Amino acid sequence: CDKSKMEKFSKFSNFICSLLNLNFLSTFGVNYYFLLLGGKLIDFVDQGWLEYYGSQKLYILMKKEAMITQKIFNNNMMIFLTMFLIWIVMLIF
Repeated sequence: CDKSKMEKFSKFSNFICSLLNLNFLSTFGVNYYFLLLGGKLIDFVDQGWLEYYGSQKLYILMKKEAMITQKIFNNNMMIFLTMFLIWIVMLIF
């Protein structure tokens, strides 16, 4: 009686352990092509250009636009009140 329970547990344990690898096996073909294309992108595209057009360029543009906006509104209450009035008029109509 003891041996049969141990054998059932062993089979059940092997089945559960084999399920852990199922996730890797079912997505192996899908992930492979994305990883391959990512490697080719790194090989063929210069990283400096990606940095110039990517996040660093976006940061520089946002900083530049914020500085322009700061210059417009810097100690210029009349422009601020005029733009606020235009916004209120647009909101009403």
